[in-house]
Amino acid sequence: MSTPGSGSDNKLLIFGSGMNLREGSLPVLECAPDSILIVDSQEQLATAANLSFVQMLGLDLCDMDGISFQLRELVHPDDQHRMLHFDEYPDEETFEVRFIGVSNDIVAASASARSFKTVDGREHNVYFFRHTENIRALEQRLQDEIETQKRRTVEAVRSSLRIYQLTEKMRATPKLSTVLLEVQSENDVFEGATAFLQSEGLNYSGVAFYLHDGDLLRQRHGTDGDFPETRPLNEDSKYRRFLDTGEQPSGDDDSRLASITTKGGLTGIMEVVLDPRERHFLSENRLVERWHHDILETIAEMLGLCLENIRLYEELRLQTIMDALTGCHNRHFLVSQMEKEVERTARTGRPLSLIFIDVDGFKEVNDTYGHAQGDLALQEISRELLVAVRTTDFVCRYGGDEFVLILPETDMESAEARAEGLRERIESLDFTPIDESVPTGAVALTISVGLASSSGRSAHQLLQVADAALYGAKRQGKNRVIRLQDSATAGEAEGILTPQ
Repeated sequence: MSTPGSGSDNKLLIFGSGMNLREGSLPVLECAPDSILIVDSQEQLATAANLSFVQMLGLDLCDMDGISFQLRELVHPDDQHRMLHFDEYPDEETFEVRFIGVSNDIVAASASARSFKTVDGREHNVYFFRHTENIRALEQRLQDEIETQKRRTVEAVRSSLRIYQLTEKMRATPKLSTVLLEVQSENDVFEGATAFLQSEGLNYSGVAFYLHDGDLLRQRHGTDGDFPETRPLNEDSKYRRFLDTGEQPSGDDDSRLASITTKGGLTGIMEVVLDPRERHFLSENRLVERWHHDILETIAEMLGLCLENIRLYEELRLQTIMDALTGCHNRHFLVSQMEKEVERTARTGRPLSLIFIDVDGFKEVNDTYGHAQGDLALQEISRELLVAVRTTDFVCRYGGDEFVLILPETDMESAEARAEGLRERIESLDFTPIDESVPTGAVALTISVGLASSSGRSAHQLLQVADAALYGAKRQGKNRVIRLQDSATAGEAEGILTPQ
């Protein structure tokens, strides 16, 4: 038998002696998609049914040919009253009913009913049934479809939000240039970039900057506690894989990387940490992930250019304040720094001392072994001075073979002890002969040292007093440390140093 439907495939079967339907009723009933049963309401006899109803109960058409049957033979006893008296429930458009099918199987259906009269005036009820299992299957399909549409809607909303967030990152990126215009040092670059990357629009939960150092990456700046101080660059490292192939971290790793380069090549790596939901979204949208990586590369490129400019500026600045031969500060820096230190001493009342050094016998070394040997000797002396001072002290080349040491927060007694230590250090230094024919120890130099302390003096006066003390050390036999009385002025220096 074909699948029940409309038209002749769902024709109405008349049982018993027949039923006088009004003209036009039969085609209408046969077009209905539901299972139909017509019952004589007075005798409770089933007088007609369509094929869909017969198939729903699994009845045999051969056994039904020309035979009407009682309603109670089809309907479960507990539901017969609802079938016969459906008009007692006016608020219910449908009701549930159970049929007894072949082999006493229970078939549940959802029913609705209407009353009508045949041509001969007999009262009949027509019932329309839908198999509950079919209804539930349809409901499940509809529910599944609704859930599918919900998921698609949610994913669409999520995608829209992520794309919006990505757009916000794109819009925010150019603002970094404004941040970088205000930086003065490399540390300012990394601090400003970290704050920028965690600001509204970019919203990275963690940020770290690593500088390349051989087979390691050393953290230069990072959000507190999120990143270790060093990262390995071995073959198993995600950083090594990224540098070699451009491969980004995968799996549960929420970080993304971008290389920072300058004209000198690789400078370091920028690492940012995504929200896990954003990472999941990017991993499923390759084009969007590419756009995101382009944003990070743009930011890293801007940082690289900024670092390059700062380093170039620092190099030029050092050239203006550093002595190229010795690596000490030059005379220009000495004058400027002296003014600052004297001003600070006057403001705080803390002591300030000056050590003025002249190399004994330097002219003889130049005359005997040449200026190259003299330059090497000055470099070796400078290294000793730079090693011996504190980080708060300043070693300056005054000119030729003269050096000045600025010692902030150092009184005269401490300065004298330190000057004596420097004198002994240079006296015991084995200078390197530049010519192999010159025997070891042939190049021997000492220093004469003059001391001065602030005592309310100006920078110029302090330098004059130290210079006068140095002159006294030279006059008294060299290779010695001389200090003037704390109250001495440059004009009094000659009298103090001349024996009475």
